[in-house]
Amino acid sequence: MLSCRKIPTRAPIYLACRLRSLASYRFLSATNDTSTSKPFYITTPIFYPNAVLIPHISHLYSLVTADIFARFTRISEPNRLVHFLARTDEHGLKIQKAAKDRGIEPSVLCDTLSEQFRRLGARANISNTVFLRTTEARHREAVENVWRHLAAQDLIYKGTYSGWYSISDECFYNDSQITHPPSSLIPVSIETGSAVEWSNESNYKFRLSSFRERLLDYYTANPNSIYPSAHREKLIQTLKDEPLDVLSISRPQERLSWGIPVPGDKKKNSVGAWT
Repeated sequence: MLSCRKIPTRAPIYLACRLRSLASYRFLSATNDTSTSKPFYITTPIFYPNAVLIPHISHLYSLVTADIFARFTRISEPNRLVHFLARTDEHGLKIQKAAKDRGIEPSVLCDTLSEQFRRLGARANISNTVFLRTTEARHREAVENVWRHLAAQDLIYKGTYSGWYSISDECFYNDSQITHPPSSLIPVSIETGSAVEWSNESNYKFRLSSFRERLLDYYTANPNSIYPSAHREKLIQTLKDEPLDVLSISRPQERLSWGIPVPGDKKKNSVGAWT
């Protein structure tokens, strides 16, 4: 177990550890719960183990912060089922490229890196109920199931997509989202500073634009849906002023082979950016 005493008292992570240690006095297992109330669900960010062999302090901070919420819920609502998910996102071009650079298969790289995150949680005594890897069969089956449901509602279609693509960010940017630094010949994302390149792809798209009115109605009617409130107000204004873009949700197999194959089109496309 990670000792909180080894962390400087002025660091935010120290306070998180101290609060978590108080909660641990009354740790209650959710496995014997018989309540019919809605389960409490909390998750860490999806840790992305591309080429970093050792998790850093921010990964620990995220784990401990989520752990506080999970343990507090078990104490304050002992009859409520708690689902606490920690996970690693192991698909995508970054993993594929990192594995190729090392001369190994992506699965071998992911096995090594994911274990580092699992070990971090164990040493810090994190009380997650599930540790999920996106390379697991249960995750692939869930993704395939969601895909089929969306496709049945005509919310997924195939088309051509052109734009500035960042391998490190694994997303497309439009012209207004990139800049050409005078000190570099390579354009970069304004938001992240990551290098981008122009790309034309045939892939699948999600009709996100179909949800604009429903999202606007929901966020307007639910003041606590997003916190802090300033972010909610900004999102509402954006939905009012700008149309939602169609979202690219697959990558061609010739570009991304390390992903979940698209149901019904497994030889041509991977669900690489949507797992």
